[in-house]
Amino acid sequence: MTTSVRAHAERLLLGTALADKLAPFPRPLVDDPGPPIARPEAPGRPPHLAFSASTRRARLPAPETLRDPARGGELIHAFANHELLAIELMALALLRLDMSPRARRELVATIEDEQRHLGSYLDRLAPLGVRLGDHPLSRFFWDALAAVDSAPSWHAGMGLTLEQANLDFMTWYASAFRAADDPDTADLLDAVRRDEIAHVARGLRAFAPPPTSADELWTRWCDALVAPLQPRRARGPVLDREARRQAGLPEAFIDRLAATSGSRGRPPDVWFFDVTGESDDGDGLLADGPRGDVARALAGLPLVLAPEDDRVLLPAPPSADHLARLRAAGFAPPGITVVDLRRPAALRPPLGRAVVWGPGRTTDRLLGPHAATLGPLPTAHPLGGKCASAELLRAAYADLADAFGPGLVGPDALPRVVTSEGELDAAVADVRRGHPRVLIKADVSSSGRERVRLLHPHEPDDRQRGWIRRRLASGPLRVEPWLEGVVDLSLHSTPRRRVVCRSDAAGRFVAAFPGRPTAAVAPEVARLLTGDGRDPGRLDRLDRAIEALLAAHDVPAPWGVDSLVVRAADGLRLHPLLEVNPRWTMGRVALRLARRVHGRSVCAWLHLAGDAALDRLESALPPDVVAVGAGRRIRRGVVPTTEPGRVQTVLVVAEDRRALGAALARLR
Repeated sequence: MTTSVRAHAERLLLGTALADKLAPFPRPLVDDPGPPIARPEAPGRPPHLAFSASTRRARLPAPETLRDPARGGELIHAFANHELLAIELMALALLRLDMSPRARRELVATIEDEQRHLGSYLDRLAPLGVRLGDHPLSRFFWDALAAVDSAPSWHAGMGLTLEQANLDFMTWYASAFRAADDPDTADLLDAVRRDEIAHVARGLRAFAPPPTSADELWTRWCDALVAPLQPRRARGPVLDREARRQAGLPEAFIDRLAATSGSRGRPPDVWFFDVTGESDDGDGLLADGPRGDVARALAGLPLVLAPEDDRVLLPAPPSADHLARLRAAGFAPPGITVVDLRRPAALRPPLGRAVVWGPGRTTDRLLGPHAATLGPLPTAHPLGGKCASAELLRAAYADLADAFGPGLVGPDALPRVVTSEGELDAAVADVRRGHPRVLIKADVSSSGRERVRLLHPHEPDDRQRGWIRRRLASGPLRVEPWLEGVVDLSLHSTPRRRVVCRSDAAGRFVAAFPGRPTAAVAPEVARLLTGDGRDPGRLDRLDRAIEALLAAHDVPAPWGVDSLVVRAADGLRLHPLLEVNPRWTMGRVALRLARRVHGRSVCAWLHLAGDAALDRLESALPPDVVAVGAGRRIRRGVVPTTEPGRVQTVLVVAEDRRALGAALARLR
């Protein structure tokens, strides 16, 4: 009597003896798919082969331990369990999923290969005195794929993820067994690798019949994967490129896999940076021209900030060259999801929390629909406006002066808030009694935008008057002296740290120098900050006072406070609180990047315009980035932290301040 494919698949899945799992398909094959069955909670197995109570995957033995037969036996035991799971999951797919006749025939052929692998592993275990079931049996593969109810997602997870990763594990451990003087086991893993190449090819045919571009294949594969599987799962401890080529995967697809990362355990946090979110229109990422270029370039910063297990939302995919360069410098870029900025992001749970630059319309549009999972997104804080921070400074000035002592700007330098043109004219006249130049800021502005500088006595002129009237129609304005800035000292929360920053004449960020502030400034500035060396704690006292002030106003972390050392008629003075930024800032980015720098090196984080500046920088330092130690800390070199283009940011690391200064001198 002929047994059908369906009936035999039921035996493979639900049979309670190991012999059931190894039983060959009868010939000739009679395929009768029939209606899908209900998914069992677990496959049928004898009691000693039941899944381990732990849901965590056990770590595989390290290659250097395989000279110990017990460790070798533990590894082969894990591989045997993987083959058993593959047989059961493929049988379940035959019983539940709608596949083409060709895909079903090839799946039967793959099951027969897996049965042969399982038999070979059992033969290798016997001389070691190990029986299948002697070690815990992971259920991870079952939990990852048993509930998948579409054929494309199943092929994406099995053929293009788990079996693709097995190419690497077979290559890695075959080499290790040869090094351990066990050529027989190495030969077995080589044979499994050859079969896995065919399995990946079958999975590729079933998932994405040609012709399919590498980009389209990558996007469709990522979209089809069901958590907890992610692209990172398709890679092992090495990347066997040749095996993937033989399986038919495009070279560009392999390049992207080599550069990708992602969560292998905890729910990933989701990162999205829109540095223009606080502007009036809130959609700078969609803008044309320089503003849009800057916003889109800086959207890529989370690639060097987020942990490998997290996920970053980007408006466009990064180039393989950029990701490869980051990896060469010791960074492990996180997982990447390319999003349409006009629609909610397509994200599958489980998810951690949202890590965003700050409030913004685009941020809300992308992540708002996921707030139940990610948690509430940040909203605008009252102190985020320029006028509110001006009022805060005026109210707290006496306390800040007590904390710092002599050396703050005088009360005449404090900002004024105006709500009418008459108030503005009076404030301008008041400022000009002590300062010839005046700065007027809109309540919402950043990076030198939405402001007017009155540099001449006859100003404001007609053009400036028009700007003033338009802005007053929608809210207050801030009026203050236009001071000669020497250096910015940005204060940041969690933990409380200062970073030295520099801006251009228009107020746009140019560079940050993480590290001890007094070591990154000119001697005359250091004397101001330390009271000529007699009061080295004065800056710390000021910082604690500012921290307490923001806590009293419920400003949530992360926040930054901009301070400015200015040159006054009687010498250097510190403006303690230019504005409050209840969001990420450029200084915070620099502090986070500094974590990747070797403790004996120094660094700067720079914004460059164009490739010529980058070429000059790289010519001043050794050509290759040197990352040392288990944490791959950067000892020296230049690391582009955003994609090369019209706007670029770079981390410059040198082994001493003299070398760093020489490199930065090339930019002048």
